[in-house]
Amino acid sequence: MQRWGLRVHVAAAVQGSVAAYGISCGPVLGAVGVPRIGGSLDLTAANLPASMAVAYDGVGLGNARFGASVLPLPLDSYGAPGCWLLHDFAVVTGLPMTVTGFGANSRSGCPPTPV
Repeated sequence: MQRWGLRVHVAAAVQGSVAAYGISCGPVLGAVGVPRIGGSLDLTAANLPASMAVAYDGVGLGNARFGASVLPLPLDSYGAPGCWLLHDFAVVTGLPMTVTGFGANSRSGCPPTPV
């Protein structure tokens, strides 16, 4: 079972952080910079399949359920064999990541106030 993702911590009193978790099923997620309240965070995805035309990023707040599905959810039937969805999608940017070659990138906003 291969799982991968980024854990992002945005903080008001201390510096935020980004940490990888899980094991990659091929793609490698990353972040450039440090998340800050009211700021933005540049996200990257590398080692994407050559056939990848569109990639999206999303933010999850829970890791137990995604709608009616229990997590982790295998993504084989969605064209990502060996990959698993690890979190819900509390926020989906709705905007695709910019795919270039075998990678993708996007800029995501951080909340303007602590949650």
